[in-house]
Amino acid sequence: MEEERAAPRGPLAWLSQNKAASAVIFVLVVVLVTGAIGLWESPVKFMGNSLRPVASVQSFAQGQTNFDAKLIWSSLSEDLVQSLESQGQEVSSIQNQLDTLKDTGVRYTGVAYVGGYRANNGEAYYLYVFSRKNGSIADVESVPYVFVVNKSGKIDRIE
Repeated sequence: MEEERAAPRGPLAWLSQNKAASAVIFVLVVVLVTGAIGLWESPVKFMGNSLRPVASVQSFAQGQTNFDAKLIWSSLSEDLVQSLESQGQEVSSIQNQLDTLKDTGVRYTGVAYVGGYRANNGEAYYLYVFSRKNGSIADVESVPYVFVVNKSGKIDRIE
């Protein structure tokens, strides 16, 4: 004759009957405890000292917010200028695009520099967030830009 076991009681009684849930909870507890005592690290590294803003990106930001294509164009590297010219872009066509934005009511209400990072190859990455209002829409839109700057301090790419 089999002995009857008393059914577990209390708020966690269901846990003793569900082995899968017990295993998941055990793994979570182990992960939390080992993380809290530093046995594993996050892959994200805090770099500490962010790069100071660079003149070319500051010039680009001023050109964008003031709708001035000459300031934008002067901030670009020769490689990027050649690439744009091969696609039929020039200062006047960028100015036309900026004028169209301005005429439709786009306004920039601010620019925030978030931080920068220098890669081993000498390139530097600068993250900016432009605050922009579109026409009659009351909401301000946040538009992030990552500027990739070459060793000579000019913008090679905008992502």
